Amino acid sequence: MTHRLLLIASAACTTVTGVSCDTGLPHTAASSDNLQNLLRVAFAILGALSVLMIVIGALNFVNSEGDSQKAASARGMMIYSLVGLVIAVSAEVIVSFVLGHF
Repeated sequence: MTHRLLLIASAACTTVTGVSCDTGLPHTAASSDNLQNLLRVAFAILGALSVLMIVIGALNFVNSEGDSQKAASARGMMIYSLVGLVIAVSAEVIVSFVLGHF
């Protein structure tokens, strides 16, 4: 009974007697290239949004007109956006490295 429970998670299995069975789980044609392309697009979108937020923060900083609270808010926006950009680029590098080696 335990042997059958362990095999229930795979899409194609063999029973204890050696007869193949179908668990009804879907068969996928996904590959690491598909995953890498999907993640590359997602990280590109995140990177573009980070750059856009940096530009908006810079414009807010220029337009703060000497108000220290507005300037601090704009500076924070630029710093957090830069951190987001670094994370997006780092994630892209890590995903490319991992999927390229395995």
